[in-house]
Amino acid sequence: MRRILAVLIVLGLVAPMAAAGPNPAPIDIDFKKKPGGKWIEFTSVTKRVGETYKSVYWRVRNRDTGDHDISLTEYKSGDGIVDYRIRWFKGGKRITEKVQGSGYEFVFASDETRTFEARIKAKDANPRPLCLVPRFEVPGDPAGPYSYGLYVNSSTVCG
Repeated sequence: MRRILAVLIVLGLVAPMAAAGPNPAPIDIDFKKKPGGKWIEFTSVTKRVGETYKSVYWRVRNRDTGDHDISLTEYKSGDGIVDYRIRWFKGGKRITEKVQGSGYEFVFASDETRTFEARIKAKDANPRPLCLVPRFEVPGDPAGPYSYGLYVNSSTVCG
């Protein structure tokens, strides 16, 4: 029997983005819940997760005039840490081991845009709440790191 469960995914801002002003944030982060979907900054969505992966996407833009070294690292919290399988991709390239380890590091050219995909799958029929946080860090940036919390199966798990 095919297991299907409702998963509430709520995207919330975990660490504040730097305000525009004399020193605006060097990067901008958007989110979307499906490949052909619309890029948004802040939302809540409901998805059904069963035996296949469901994807969510983060688009990161370098708004600065200079190049930056950036690191993407995954942080998780909540009772459901072991209840999900999460795979990370940049384009078609799997980067899971680096994102979940010491960090996926890349050089970000001026005005460049990169898209990252997280594929999430529940391991069993009753997964517990999970807070999934992709953290983008620009070394030397006092306003960072930049993080969005993805609420899975809870609207409060990320705090």
